[in-house]
Amino acid sequence: MVPPRTQAIQCDSKYLWLTKSVLQEGMPEVYDESVTEATLKRLSSYLHKSILQAKLFQIESNHRSKAEPFAQGLLQDIMRIFWSINPLDEHPYMSKASLAYRPTIAAYWTRDFEMFQIEDRPTYVLRCKFPLGKFAEPKIEQLRPAKYLPVGDLGLFKRHVHLDSFPGYKIGNPLPYIHTQIIIDRKSYKSEQTIARGIISSFAQLAAHAQNKDGKLGQSLKHPLCCQTIITNGQQFTFMCYQLNTLKTNNIEKGLVNMAWASDTMDLFSSYNGEIDINEKCLKYIAQFFVNKPIPFKVIKKKSVKASEEVVQ
Repeated sequence: MVPPRTQAIQCDSKYLWLTKSVLQEGMPEVYDESVTEATLKRLSSYLHKSILQAKLFQIESNHRSKAEPFAQGLLQDIMRIFWSINPLDEHPYMSKASLAYRPTIAAYWTRDFEMFQIEDRPTYVLRCKFPLGKFAEPKIEQLRPAKYLPVGDLGLFKRHVHLDSFPGYKIGNPLPYIHTQIIIDRKSYKSEQTIARGIISSFAQLAAHAQNKDGKLGQSLKHPLCCQTIITNGQQFTFMCYQLNTLKTNNIEKGLVNMAWASDTMDLFSSYNGEIDINEKCLKYIAQFFVNKPIPFKVIKKKSVKASEEVVQ
């Protein structure tokens, strides 16, 4: 069993190896398009009041040492504010998305001729009808051999269980594709720990979904699957993207790899003498993640002798 959180040395590199992933530089180019200044200004105004209210609640309810109640209330406010100020005709997926609270995710895979399994429960998972578009073209790269990255100190443990894959939703769910997951994490104190948390959680989400859609271990995906991840303790935010290109993860150190991106960790706000200053760069990332539109499936009409058929890809 692989723990979703670890404080091992070089844990980010080890989770990259476990999932046959490569960390890319910067963030995907899809986020180069700017959110309108009017949207950011309105979001900042509402968020300023929300932070003051959340901090007041934290003080009055004696939660000074507990970041999760503050973070959870703040994130709920951010989502409510963003959904209320954005016109649904510009972002129609928002009216048909679902938000799950702490769903159970389970996935398994092979690496270096060993079977690994993970169970994870991210705080929030936003799902929609269609998948996100791919962040980049799939890559073939050379990975470091396993002997240079021993993973025994990650807190792995053996458990006699039936291998299970569960994507966090039941079969037949009309909104099966993950858009964004939000993880409240108060125990990752270093950047490498935060990145490792995002990598393994994103991989679990997408691998479970792929297996649920008849994806098989040892094969590459015909269409890459993507998700966005926000990791926060309520004040500090890290933004990550992940693209699952292959489930062929056994012992091949060269070939198609999965891809991850991570931003620097940044504060959403700073406070001094009761004054709240919003970090516009962090706020812009939040807005860009939410407005990233899913890509509807292409409907292709195939010619047939009897009649035309519509095939969804």
